[in-house]
Amino acid sequence: MDRLRSELADLRAEARTDREQARADHAAQLAEVRQSASERADALTTALRAAEQTIEELRRQPGGRGAAT
Repeated sequence: MDRLRSELADLRAEARTDREQARADHAAQLAEVRQSASERADALTTALRAAEQTIEELRRQPGGRGAAT
């Protein structure tokens, strides 16, 4: 009976260790996903600003939509 209790305690400890490792892995993956999303958002914002500047420059050129005719 003591042997079974000992085995059960060992299994519980192993399960606890596995669960803690899974939580740590998940937290690390979540941090990576958040960082990646932030970097993509920054890249898209930069691209949008560049596109807006290009549009504005094109409008200022003769014959552009914003140019006086």
